[in-house]
Amino acid sequence: MRQIRAKPVGDFRRIRNEFLIRFYRWASGDTLAQLNAGFPRLKNLKSGPALKYLEFVDGLPAKDRRRFVVAQLRQSHRKAAELLGESLSSVEKSLLERFYSGHQVAMASTPIRAYVSSRVERALDDLKVSNPSAFDLEKEFLRSKIETKLRSLLGEPGHRRNAKSGLFDTTCGHWSVLTSIDTPQTFQLRYHHSVRNRSSSYLIERMSAFNWMGVGMETYWNYLTSSDSDSTAESIREMCRVFLSALPKLLKGLDSLDVKSPSG
Repeated sequence: MRQIRAKPVGDFRRIRNEFLIRFYRWASGDTLAQLNAGFPRLKNLKSGPALKYLEFVDGLPAKDRRRFVVAQLRQSHRKAAELLGESLSSVEKSLLERFYSGHQVAMASTPIRAYVSSRVERALDDLKVSNPSAFDLEKEFLRSKIETKLRSLLGEPGHRRNAKSGLFDTTCGHWSVLTSIDTPQTFQLRYHHSVRNRSSSYLIERMSAFNWMGVGMETYWNYLTSSDSDSTAESIREMCRVFLSALPKLLKGLDSLDVKSPSG
């Protein structure tokens, strides 16, 4: 049997860096297009990070909205921005300080609701306290509906790590694209993608719309009601479609055969 010689660690690091730069440029174009259109992707998502992000952007003067969005993109894609020699301007730093100071004030004054900083979130959290049943959700039913919606895009879900998660494994050239849908204890729902080669070396891990747009560290929902199942399933499918449609161009020409994973 012919053996494929493993390439040096440095080769994979260069491949990954090239991918991160391509991904950052694509994500920037996608997010700025969303900004110009009024963020339709985020408007109907019942998620704390999306609500907070939209409220902050809407409260900015028009000239600062793009600056803030670009600053958040650079923060979220820090490695790629560093490779390209990009850094935050003083204005961008000031906008980020204003955005994150809202976190700090909320955390200091309302420890039970440490993340909350938007008016909509505060109202929804108050409703959760006064009427907890308003957000009762059959998570297994929701995940099943989402998986059904995703089958036409991702095929059948594969091995389940546990009863609260579903995992799809699709291919894009020599690369494997893992899509996880789960309903953890901390949130009602979340999803993410990872891309790896045949040697299980990862180009990117736990990536989702909020990550690539600079909205938050992960894409999750925490204000869903039972009537939101269909619209949420459609939203996740559309976000997955956008990412998967971009991947062939982002991965074009990147060697993925038996590359050793870098240490660190």
